[in-house]
Amino acid sequence: MRRAEKEVKDLEQLEEILRDCNTVRIGTQDAEGMFIVPVNYGYDLTEGQLTLYLHSAREGRKAAAFRRGGAEPQEKYEALNAIMRHMTGRNWEMTEPAVARVSVFAIRAERWTGKRSPAN
Repeated sequence: MRRAEKEVKDLEQLEEILRDCNTVRIGTQDAEGMFIVPVNYGYDLTEGQLTLYLHSAREGRKAAAFRRGGAEPQEKYEALNAIMRHMTGRNWEMTEPAVARVSVFAIRAERWTGKRSPAN
């Protein structure tokens, strides 16, 4: 990171950033080139291991670029609930057809840091 004084490595501060934000921007690439998509997310942070959960329509550029195989229905349900808990603060009851209509992606970070800019 160019501005080392803005880098956040402390796990408690990183989790605070995750809790306080509701959108993450993911850069990816397909045959048309690189692109960035803003998405809502849920997350699991267990023993310092971060997993971001994202959802998407089943078809489209984002889904095609993110696709790495399907999730089992129970894993999809848990990931969607992680997203809903993060966005609304509560669990949701979802029907099997509703879960089947969306794609769910998990991004597991081996290493991660954050960046914090003080409020102006």
